[in-house]
Amino acid sequence: MIKPGQIYRTNSKMGTRLHCITTKVVRGKCYTITHEGRGYLLWAEDFKNKKLIAEYSTWQEAVNSPEFKGEKHD
Repeated sequence: MIKPGQIYRTNSKMGTRLHCITTKVVRGKCYTITHEGRGYLLWAEDFKNKKLIAEYSTWQEAVNSPEFKGEKHD
């Protein structure tokens, strides 16, 4: 289940990104913030096949975590 406070790694033509889920899924979509500081509205289903890096109780804790800052690697 996709929920706020989760950190996912995604890969695309643009490179690897870390996305932190910031809102609960509403109508199939959720807001995220990347480690680059960009915000996105994405389909939650897109994260089902992505790698879950870490999970925190709030998105604020997640964006301040070592995993999101790139200080801790899996």
